[in-house]
Amino acid sequence: MKMERGGRRAAPFCRRPGNYCRIYFACREICNLRVVANIRASFCSKPGACVLNIVRASHKPYDDTYLAMMSDVSRVDAEAVLK
Repeated sequence: MKMERGGRRAAPFCRRPGNYCRIYFACREICNLRVVANIRASFCSKPGACVLNIVRASHKPYDDTYLAMMSDVSRVDAEAVLK
């Protein structure tokens, strides 16, 4: 799984003592998983539904990665759809 800045690769390079950075990134990952699970739950009973998902730029790499792993989900660029 490829992550952008601040993802899994950043945790080993944290300069704080103990496991603070690993705990922080684990909590952030859990939060992102919950967000994506709620997005998926919102249209699970509607096959073929179109969903517009607006997220902060810092969450986009995580959301894209997790949604790409789910069945019956395809991601498209909003600009292409709205033209």
